[in-house]
Amino acid sequence: MEADTVESLPLEKLALLLDIEPSGFISGTLEDRTGEVSGTAQPPPAGGWNAADAAEALRHQLSAPLLPDIAEIPSAEVKRLQALAGGLTFLQALTASDQDPALLAAIKEFGRHWRSHPSSPLAGGPATVLYFAAIAAAQVHGHGRITTLSDDQILAGFLWAKVQPGGETVQELFESALARARK
Repeated sequence: MEADTVESLPLEKLALLLDIEPSGFISGTLEDRTGEVSGTAQPPPAGGWNAADAAEALRHQLSAPLLPDIAEIPSAEVKRLQALAGGLTFLQALTASDQDPALLAAIKEFGRHWRSHPSSPLAGGPATVLYFAAIAAAQVHGHGRITTLSDDQILAGFLWAKVQPGGETVQELFESALARARK
């Protein structure tokens, strides 16, 4: 699939390509990339979280300290993460140009871990935004790839994540990553 093709897909199709349950996040198209995305809210997913809950959970997580959250994922190297994270928030870690790639990989794993926990407000969309934000941060800040996803999957993830409610503070990160991907 070529980049032009991926960029023309509606959000629902991007979500399906990424194996994201579209429930709880907006649907529509990417036609209006500078303003609001056209579309409708989906019904609450099985966990009972609606789109507003999901957006607020993402905003909260981005402003939350990395610790203890990233230390709780099964694959976490706790002592190393404690040394790297200090008092950083998720957003600070994602946007710092001199961030250690191990910290970005831990954020990616955090997103992967919580994505499939329906009882969590981060399940599905919010966790997936964090996942792709970590991949974008690694690429934008010169750390290369921290994923085995295909280029099309990465592109689709960036396109989908950059318009999700709650992720406004990382939208510029996704724009930078998309600009690099299009070169």
